[in-house]
Amino acid sequence: MLEREDYLFVDCRSWKEYDRSHITKPPAKTINVPLAQDASVEDWVKAAREKTRPGMKLLIVDADGARVAELVSGLEAAGYTNAVPVAGGYAAWTAKYTTFGRKVPPKGKFVSTGKEALKSGLDLDPNVASAYEENWGRAPPKYGEEAKSD
Repeated sequence: MLEREDYLFVDCRSWKEYDRSHITKPPAKTINVPLAQDASVEDWVKAAREKTRPGMKLLIVDADGARVAELVSGLEAAGYTNAVPVAGGYAAWTAKYTTFGRKVPPKGKFVSTGKEALKSGLDLDPNVASAYEENWGRAPPKYGEEAKSD
């Protein structure tokens, strides 16, 4: 959605929270405009105007969705017409999407990473590994036996 519909993800969490975890893909589609605990909506809108323009499509997100409606109202009062609040905040977003923009796989589904695949390859017994390459369609040799050639 960020790339396809050209939205900019405006993350209102603190700099520390943003640094710990934020949307990384597509590149240049996420900005951090931190909203301090005691900051007014007007102050936040001023900070947001330094990084955005009124015609841009914006997804506004905070940590838990508590203040995004008032932030979007503040943006609308400042002339923004395409600002959309993310219900549930960053926590809800990351429950559905990964930080690199893919849907989170269902619970219980095995998803190997490159690191896991590499490690599993390194853990293979050499005879078993060679069976994958040399014995297509035949049972691999027992441990310590040589592979039979035809």
